[in-house]
Amino acid sequence: MKYSVTKRFTFEAAHHLPYHKGLCQRVHGHGFKLEITVSNTHLQDTGSDKGMVIDFRNLSQLVSIWILSCLDHEDLNKLFENPTAEEMSVWIYETIKVRLPRDITLEKVKLWETEDNFVEVTE
Repeated sequence: MKYSVTKRFTFEAAHHLPYHKGLCQRVHGHGFKLEITVSNTHLQDTGSDKGMVIDFRNLSQLVSIWILSCLDHEDLNKLFENPTAEEMSVWIYETIKVRLPRDITLEKVKLWETEDNFVEVTE
């Protein structure tokens, strides 16, 4: 059996895509929506996380410290050479993956740039 949980986050940021030959080459902003899905083959069997894959609060703290504090209300071009949703999603995936407890697997990072457009990164 495999158990998974998903937590949703939001952040605001501006960027432009320097290599794009369209409107996104100009500076603009987005209200991003981010979903992080993690899993485990068992539920925690001791402590305050007993019966959970991970405490949602712990996952929120990890994402807030390592992702949202870097991206929220930022000019993404100061952080990424080409801040496409794909490039950002890979960075988010790699940043979160190495910081999870060793028995928890990062299954998916899903990043919405608009209400209709999202990128999904999985292993």
